[in-house]
Amino acid sequence: MQNPHTEFEIRTTPLPLKVRLLFWLLLSVMSVFFAEVVCGSAITGVFSVWGVLVLLPLYGIHVLLLAALAWRNGTPTLTTLWSAGAILGLYEAYITKMLWHHTWGPLQWPVAGVSLYAFVTLVI
Repeated sequence: MQNPHTEFEIRTTPLPLKVRLLFWLLLSVMSVFFAEVVCGSAITGVFSVWGVLVLLPLYGIHVLLLAALAWRNGTPTLTTLWSAGAILGLYEAYITKMLWHHTWGPLQWPVAGVSLYAFVTLVI
């Protein structure tokens, strides 16, 4: 019986720059979509001036940097990916001040001025 994994070749040469740039752009757009459009914070996503000038670079840089760190030592584990996602959640929550002053009501379960409810919802 033939091993099915022998049919695939492992690419050892880097992809062309155009392909990498397109992948990075699509990854950035998807991160904006899932973080902002799905929850209703920025319905237009990257189809607005705010989306192109602020959201796309913000999410793109964070996602690409964290992805590079997660994949640095080979295929990442679930713990590595979860930790990278939590770091991204902390970045976003810090930048938008949602941990201290969220828009959906008074601070719920405040601990040292930080809403524990918002922390669990946005970061964990």
